[in-house]
Amino acid sequence: MYCAEDTTVKGVGVEGNSGRMSPRNLKTTNLGDQMKLASNFRSKSFGVSMKDRGAILPAGRSADAAYWWIGKKLGHWITSDYYMNALPNYVQEYNSSGHQDQRIQEGWSLLLPESKYDESITDNNPHEAPFRGKNSPTFPYDFSQLAPENGNYEILKSSYHGNQMVADFGKLLIEQEELGQDDHTDLLTLSFSSTDYIGHQFGPQSMEAQDMYIRLDKTIGELLKYLDDKVGKGEYIIFLTADHGAAHVPSYLKKHNMAPSYWNSATLESEIESLLDQKYGEGDYLEKYSNDQIFLDRSTIATKGIDYQEITDWVVSKCVEYDGVAKAISAYHLTNSDFTEGVLATIQNGFNQKSSGDIILILEPGWITYGPQGTTHGSVYPYDTHVPSLFFGGNVPTGSTQRVTNVVDITATICALLNIQAPNACIGEPIEEIFE
Repeated sequence: MYCAEDTTVKGVGVEGNSGRMSPRNLKTTNLGDQMKLASNFRSKSFGVSMKDRGAILPAGRSADAAYWWIGKKLGHWITSDYYMNALPNYVQEYNSSGHQDQRIQEGWSLLLPESKYDESITDNNPHEAPFRGKNSPTFPYDFSQLAPENGNYEILKSSYHGNQMVADFGKLLIEQEELGQDDHTDLLTLSFSSTDYIGHQFGPQSMEAQDMYIRLDKTIGELLKYLDDKVGKGEYIIFLTADHGAAHVPSYLKKHNMAPSYWNSATLESEIESLLDQKYGEGDYLEKYSNDQIFLDRSTIATKGIDYQEITDWVVSKCVEYDGVAKAISAYHLTNSDFTEGVLATIQNGFNQKSSGDIILILEPGWITYGPQGTTHGSVYPYDTHVPSLFFGGNVPTGSTQRVTNVVDITATICALLNIQAPNACIGEPIEEIFE
């Protein structure tokens, strides 16, 4: 439920079923909301991303706008009619400026000589997924030829162009909305989503990923110089983090005699269903399997008079017998236990009593549900959960720490710096080193 690609309402679109995120889904306040409350709604809040959720989640329910990119037809920045009924004139003009066509014509070539990419594996390898219409995942990429088979302007998301577009649109918002130009602190969140698209398609050790990060470093550097000139040195604070990392491509690791492999849930689903039929009689016990979670049909369990804890414990005992499953735990035990460390504590932190599955599986390290090309994320292991946490500007001191901090500490830290209340469901703590 987010803004569909519909140009009949000046590019804003209408609420529809073409997406997965709506501001109405947000259950708590966030940093932007708290800034508005503290300033009597004189602060401004904007979010920008290639993805709807990457724009909406950081911006918040009370944001002035969240903008994201839709490229299947025209290649435009859009928003939801939750925020406004028509795009501002400057956004419409920007959408019509032809900047997206220039990027298609530019395509994607390596920024540096190929010999400089010594942190990457060879460009032509079987562990990366090529764009449709190209036989190999190799530079250069002619987007004018590849775009028609790869979602037209959507192809820009899977290249360094996506990150540059986010930064450029952010600068446009600073100019047009006069962000940082008065006594009330404003919020602008930029989600560089192309890191995710490129990581999925090519993997973290690809030349594509390295080239993207080299260019992103330059993009962020140019953004800092812009903020120095527009807002003023010491007059802004930047925090940089990520929502996840990524697993190495298992097919590449297996080539080098490492253990990770691929997980396919289909066999487990069918066999667990068959075993349940044998134990409790014929019935539809499994509602679905999603994101390494088994959802049981509770109406079937209730109709047959089966004890819920008994059946979930039994399914857990069967799941851990499968190759690739490191642990399994039931919703019952996640609800009635308190894990303070380790992978089960991580699982418990992400568990939602209303919407999570009845049994949660934890795969072995490095195992993923994916094809042999590219990679994914979503595990409890360091390659997924160890992300950057950088603060810069304002009165942030020079320094670093090896102490473990958490992503949830970032908002608490920024709120403490601004001397405002933390969001109403915040569980983080201010990072002490920032205040030393």
